[in-house]
Amino acid sequence: MSRLSLKSIVRDEAVRGFLQRLVRDFIDLADWSARLDFLATYMAEQLDGGLLAKELEQMLNLQVGLSKNLEAADIQVRHILQETRKGSFH
Repeated sequence: MSRLSLKSIVRDEAVRGFLQRLVRDFIDLADWSARLDFLATYMAEQLDGGLLAKELEQMLNLQVGLSKNLEAADIQVRHILQETRKGSFH
């Protein structure tokens, strides 16, 4: 079992498929405020954490945040216009 990392996102098709299905089945992408946040995650403290979040955002077509604590005080929320969302992957 591998940890979620930039490497696993890029190389592991099963990890990508799981995250895409999670978003497709449980997040309303029609809602402009839709986002996926990972709270209290080791990924937030990794050097490539920002790159990981960007890769996930491109792959999943929604904002992704990584926080080192449960309060998510270190996550910056951006307002994205609905028109800026690209086509979905499903």
